Amino acid sequence: MRVAGGWRTLAVTTTVALASTWLVPRLPRFAQLHPEIDMRLVASNDAIDLERERIDVAIRYVPAGAVARSQDKLFDYEQFPVCSPALAKDRERPLRTLADLSRHVLLDFETVLYGRPWYDWQQWLAAMKLRAVKGAGWLRFSHYDQVIEAAINGSGVAIGKRPHLAQHLRQGVIVAPLGAQCVVPAGAFYIEVSDVAPRDVVDPFVDWVRSEAEQDAQAPPRRTASSRPN
Repeated sequence: MRVAGGWRTLAVTTTVALASTWLVPRLPRFAQLHPEIDMRLVASNDAIDLERERIDVAIRYVPAGAVARSQDKLFDYEQFPVCSPALAKDRERPLRTLADLSRHVLLDFETVLYGRPWYDWQQWLAAMKLRAVKGAGWLRFSHYDQVIEAAINGSGVAIGKRPHLAQHLRQGVIVAPLGAQCVVPAGAFYIEVSDVAPRDVVDPFVDWVRSEAEQDAQAPPRRTASSRPN
């Protein structure tokens, strides 16, 4: 937290994907509740040192099986194939089973997370214990919000992430056509607070983030006639 001209600034970091699809679209609500707090958001896929980088709060991704430095879990992280409602209803190219993926272009997110290469489809396939999937083609993007924009526009099938896409699923702009059997756990996100961060600024943000996470958990996604329970 930095003080300038009587205003308080809260510095927050999380992964690029969570920042762009989950946190940033919600920040206007936090600003409305706490206009006295300015925000500095550092979206990074590196394991940032909070004190060295002068960050107050981190929403850390912890892979499945790894040990979290914080015990304050915000939400679990899941992966599953998603597409536009129109693509899910395409009668010429049904999308109901894993084999049906061969009829569709696969939209992949490739990045580096904590110093290691990351490919969404590769992560999902490993969790599903599948060797490979052959689509009708591939489109790869370096930013997750671009992947989801392409999916919304009907360009192909992407790997969805929850909680990242909670609002997208609730609003019905994308659907999970393969249902619950293709949802895999991929770790969790934890709240980590700097030892030197002032609680009078951190606590309102942490409470608000928890409230947003709880609302997502209580609101199920909208389902289409062609989508299975998820």
